Amino acid sequence: MIVKQYSFTLYYIGLLLLATGLPLWMLLMSLSQFILMGAWLMDGDIPGKLKKAFANPVVLVLTGLYAIHVVGLINTTDFDYAIRDLRIKLPMLLLPIIVSTMPALSEQQFKNILKVIIGATFISTLCSVAVLLGLTSKTVVNIRDISIFISHIRLALIICVSIVSSMYLMKSAKKNKLNFIYILLVLWFIIFLIILESLTGLFILFFLFLFYCFLLLWKSNQRFMRAVFAVCLLILLSTSGLMYKFLFVDSIKKITVGTQSLKQYTSLGHPYSHFPEKQDHENGNPVWINICEIELNSSWSTRSNLKFDSKDLRGQEIKYTLIRYLASKNYSKDAEGVNKLTDDDVRAIENGIANVNYLNKSNLHARLQQLAWEYRNYYYSGNPSGHSVMQRMEFWKTAIYIIKKNPLTGVGTGDVQQEFNKAYEEMKTQLLPEFRFHSHNEYLSMTVAFGILGGLYFIFSLFFPYFYLNKQNDFLYTSFFIILLLSMLTEDTPESQAGATFMVFLNVLLLFHQHNKPVKS
Repeated sequence: MIVKQYSFTLYYIGLLLLATGLPLWMLLMSLSQFILMGAWLMDGDIPGKLKKAFANPVVLVLTGLYAIHVVGLINTTDFDYAIRDLRIKLPMLLLPIIVSTMPALSEQQFKNILKVIIGATFISTLCSVAVLLGLTSKTVVNIRDISIFISHIRLALIICVSIVSSMYLMKSAKKNKLNFIYILLVLWFIIFLIILESLTGLFILFFLFLFYCFLLLWKSNQRFMRAVFAVCLLILLSTSGLMYKFLFVDSIKKITVGTQSLKQYTSLGHPYSHFPEKQDHENGNPVWINICEIELNSSWSTRSNLKFDSKDLRGQEIKYTLIRYLASKNYSKDAEGVNKLTDDDVRAIENGIANVNYLNKSNLHARLQQLAWEYRNYYYSGNPSGHSVMQRMEFWKTAIYIIKKNPLTGVGTGDVQQEFNKAYEEMKTQLLPEFRFHSHNEYLSMTVAFGILGGLYFIFSLFFPYFYLNKQNDFLYTSFFIILLLSMLTEDTPESQAGATFMVFLNVLLLFHQHNKPVKS
């Protein structure tokens, strides 16, 4: 009995440590799961708990996802990759069994875990701001570099969870004095997502707001409230339409360069090169006209230690970054243009910044401009290399190509990257080898690995627990569910240790919190 008492304490500590590790420390994520497993074993009655777990349809469905990965070994040739994948995804097997069969947390203990997630996330954002402000030795070339503990995308997802957790705690506390702090935390997390330029995080929050506006509009019986929600919904939909037009319609309008814009010689007497057929522009200025590479080379060497034909700190060719930057300032691409650059301009070019509007390390408007430029570049050149959003389009296209070739069985647990590499060659992609990744869409990734039936099972494993446990009226779980579903449209969320732990831990914690409790007689 004493051992069981200590086992639950150890289990609770393990959950708190795992909640702390999510935004702060990868190693703690692993260590905490060993602690949870140890607590589960200490609790005793292993056969009874296994029987209880696998009598639960939700546990069967969730662990079935891991079973598919094991079965996928039959269709695998790269076992090194497969074993690594099984190790990364081990939480899919263990956490549903452990959490569903351990004694239930009290409501206060459950809230404490949410508070730890919020607090650890807040600390992570403060550390990121310290990096951004130059208070550490870390060099920030890209705004993503400020997320030092986990990937910036994973941090954005945990921030979204922290926002809805704060709202849940506010709602459940009612008149608690802590509500003011929760409000400030929510505001800070939103501001930080803007600082981080996290389009994924902001899109998820935007969708959540849209979803709940629609829900409240549907349920409200008061005319005034319906009118308010209807206006909010209209504003959000209009904003979405304008954003789509800016990014994907206006961005690809053709530009025509008049002959009067094409100069023959520089002020030093060297001839210009012109490529008016190319559609690149920066801030409305054509990029590939009035270029004198001889002068650019010689004048750049007097301004920077990085050679003209080398690469900038983001791995891009300096000369292209320089030409784009000069165009963004409407300077001629010659010695005169380079000499006009300030020292800050030169440092920006060395850091891979190709437009004067991108100078601020955190600038959401500039990020949207950059995305529009990336789409335009991909639309006209077909080469998305180095541009994360556009690369995804190439990843998805390649994933669909592989699925069409292996619709029933998929390519197996371990052969995913191998098949992607082969498909890129067969499709003659313009993606550079260093950018040839997986699909960055978990629905496609599962279908690539395990065929159409495996992909459908993955979707079933997400939706079945939600409806079987009747979570539709559970604000916290519904919000997490939406965050998870949306995140996997543009990310292979469970394909990394941090992603798999994030997905499975929060899923089973929120699913089983209420349903572990014994029914009162």
